[in-house]
Amino acid sequence: MIGQTLSPIAMSCAVGSRSAQEMWTNLKNKFAAPNRQNILQLKSNLHNLKKGNDSIETYLDKIKAARDALETVGVFLDDEDIVVTVHKSSVC
Repeated sequence: MIGQTLSPIAMSCAVGSRSAQEMWTNLKNKFAAPNRQNILQLKSNLHNLKKGNDSIETYLDKIKAARDALETVGVFLDDEDIVVTVHKSSVC
């Protein structure tokens, strides 16, 4: 494989799909269903990100992926909210 293109969570939705259409339906149901529990989980994922031993590039990629996941369910965060999240996780 040249490069991984799906997050581990997305990969778990895709594995076992019998067609591309089934895979996309599974992914849509997982990430685009704007239910309250899903939104809270996605927000929690963003707010619990830590840089740890990751490179800054990897860490920022994780933040972007979390922000993108929220946008797929209709939650749009201002850049200031992202800065606060990055600052909070770098201090803790």
